[in-house]
Amino acid sequence: MRRSRPKRRDSLRKHPAVRRSVVSFVVVMSMMLTGVATAADAPSSMQDGETSPGPLLHNSHAQCQGRETVAVIHDSVAWSAPDDPRGNVVTELIAQMKNWCAIHSVDLATADLSPFGEIIIPSAQNKTFYDRLFPGGIIDPNLEAWVLSGGVLLANLADHATGPGAGGNWDGDTFVRGVQHRVAASDDVNIFDASHPIITGAVPCPSGNCGPIVDQGQYTDLDGWTFSTHGFFTNVPAVATIILVDEGNRPVMIEYPHGSGVVIATLSTSEYMYAGNFGSSPRNRKLLANEIAYQDSLLMTAVDIDIKPHSFPNSIKTRSRGRIPVAILSSPTFDATTEIDKNTPTFGKTGDEPSLAFCKNGNEDVNDDGLLDVVCHFYTQDTGFQVGDTKGILKGMTQGGLTFWGEHSVRILK
Repeated sequence: MRRSRPKRRDSLRKHPAVRRSVVSFVVVMSMMLTGVATAADAPSSMQDGETSPGPLLHNSHAQCQGRETVAVIHDSVAWSAPDDPRGNVVTELIAQMKNWCAIHSVDLATADLSPFGEIIIPSAQNKTFYDRLFPGGIIDPNLEAWVLSGGVLLANLADHATGPGAGGNWDGDTFVRGVQHRVAASDDVNIFDASHPIITGAVPCPSGNCGPIVDQGQYTDLDGWTFSTHGFFTNVPAVATIILVDEGNRPVMIEYPHGSGVVIATLSTSEYMYAGNFGSSPRNRKLLANEIAYQDSLLMTAVDIDIKPHSFPNSIKTRSRGRIPVAILSSPTFDATTEIDKNTPTFGKTGDEPSLAFCKNGNEDVNDDGLLDVVCHFYTQDTGFQVGDTKGILKGMTQGGLTFWGEHSVRILK
């Protein structure tokens, strides 16, 4: 079974007139040199701290044991991490129940990356990290080979950042597929592709931190912390999807294929807004959460399911102590009877609820399309449904170790 890939979108289309930047070039350059914020209630995410010493994460802080599917490559914590001293990326990975581990930059060149489907590079790293990520000014060949072979790379590449252990840069270096960047701080980030799943938040997200991204003034989802992006990308591949831009209509978040893999790269300060709590601004986890959930979705195979076959609407009583049948439907490209590991399905409000009672040994053609389907039963009390929920989500693993998921409508009753 092949991994599903997102359809390519037209990456170049006329963008609405952009707002003027609230920070002049003179102020920006001054702050880059001094690290002084323009607003008392919005500390800067950017300064020239290249030589500033700071504590680093020990390279054994979350060593890989051999069964993890997500690797985080970082040496430093990106800005404030109030929930976990290992960083906001780690906080969100745990919240989304990902099986993750960490790789230190010193091990990147020799690490076996083949077990991982996903790799994340957090922002705000130190100079040594970027020098190792770009040996000789070119992206590490081990990492690029992993993407070419089918890996999905989420690269948060905002450099020149504040914070202990930060302040490094990859100025003049070349990222995957020739992409480069220029340092140009901006607090005016705009949505370019409103239909992209990172913007709509329309992907499975068990943490509950995901949601539609909006751009409606300060301290919402994209602007308000003086430097909401630390630069813009150049040499962007023609096949790339541009997701976010700055006030000059220059790309600051992009997605593009590379070989059999996919790269999602951004210069926006996703981790910084996750920490939040500056001035009147609440924490805003959505952009980082959406990034991680979307990355995960690229490795999922979408399948059709039928909750309570032969019944509509699919009414479920939360007080029921019974079971809910769910059919996993075969298609011309997906044989549920042979591809599904029947011990792995989870089902409920988020799709991650361990509610499985059993999957039937015998198979049946539930929808009369001539293809045999798999029917599994789930304990109602373990699904987590609440009155008002409108869909049920099922996830599971194939015999080959890939993730599949599907959703169908429900009507939840007390």
